[in-house]
Amino acid sequence: MSKQKIHELYEKIDYLESELDIVLFEAKHQRNDIKRFLLLLIENDIPIPDDLINKYINKALVKPAIKLPF
Repeated sequence: MSKQKIHELYEKIDYLESELDIVLFEAKHQRNDIKRFLLLLIENDIPIPDDLINKYINKALVKPAIKLPF
């Protein structure tokens, strides 16, 4: 591989790492928002639909199947 191709590859990897960091940050905040929403529903005695609970629990229990090389 030429030095130029290697340089381009490293640039792409850096870009993907930064995009992954952004996505993980947003996902963490969305999880926190969901938790706050569920707590508000519970505090106000509003019934939580079973499908919402099942969807949230299933997503929380599922681990990502993709392992990144870095």
